[in-house]
Amino acid sequence: MVNDKGESNNLADQYPDKVSELMSAIEQARLKLGDKNIIGSGARFFDDASKTERISKYKKWSNKINN
Repeated sequence: MVNDKGESNNLADQYPDKVSELMSAIEQARLKLGDKNIIGSGARFFDDASKTERISKYKKWSNKINN
């Protein structure tokens, strides 16, 4: 960042190991935290419904919105 404060140069080709490491961390975070239309394994709900029941309700709701 010292040499490219605007982050305008793509350095991915120069650091493929770092790119792989970061992509792996991103995918692990997606699985745990969730992403668009995906409830992550670490999702927390603040009601008494079971997580399985809550995920079913979310998927039904999501399908209505996305179709």
